[in-house]
Amino acid sequence: MNSRNGSAMGMAIIIGFVLLAAGIVLFFFPFTLEAGQFIEQGGDSASCSLSLIGGTGAINCPISNVAVLKDEVKLNDKKFIDRNSKSTDDMAKEAISRLLVNCLNTGGGYNSRAFSSENYIFRESVCIECSKINIDSSAGEISGLTQYVRDTTSNVRSDKKFLEVLTRDPEHLKGYMLYGDGLGLAPAKTTFVFRPGQEYTVFFIGMKKGYITSSVKTAADLVTSGGASILEALFLTQDSYYAYVTESQNIPNVCDRLVN
Repeated sequence: MNSRNGSAMGMAIIIGFVLLAAGIVLFFFPFTLEAGQFIEQGGDSASCSLSLIGGTGAINCPISNVAVLKDEVKLNDKKFIDRNSKSTDDMAKEAISRLLVNCLNTGGGYNSRAFSSENYIFRESVCIECSKINIDSSAGEISGLTQYVRDTTSNVRSDKKFLEVLTRDPEHLKGYMLYGDGLGLAPAKTTFVFRPGQEYTVFFIGMKKGYITSSVKTAADLVTSGGASILEALFLTQDSYYAYVTESQNIPNVCDRLVN
């Protein structure tokens, strides 16, 4: 094989991989502007997203370990975010916000095809755990995540706030806030505080339309009467996929089934 043919074949292979990656992104994230982060997360994220669709094989969704220190946030013992000129509080909220977006994308986004096989019961709320977060005593308490995601731009390439990235439209946002507030999740419950010594879990949750799951009933019981009817109507008429963070011990109260 001459060098010209070899170069052409190599270029064809590269183009093939690029087209495959683009196809995966378009398949999973037709409406998510943060789709580029899917590629940046690497093979683990892609494997997880693919494994959530079929439901017949092993779920391949590893859980990352996150440590919030005074001057940096570590992910799997590697530097994730530096404090630099930010406060520890803002550094931690930036890290958690990015973890939420990554978790939503890993699950397939807010138009996900996860949990689509007949192996998943529609009456269930099904979850994957994305990250376990521990706050070091040197970092102190972290608060104000909901306000942070409302006000803070998600990245330098977009003017969208984190909360706009985490939700599809006003109706989806309304369900996100009501459901999260009823179950004490963040970002939703405005009084949510991250404390040293308590483990937290970032998770992706999916609920199919047409049924009210046990966790939606619980949330509806804990929000205002007007909010309860809105919440139930939303979950009856549309599939709902979200990413939240909560105390790890609270996960069984939110998720009827964990798949990883």
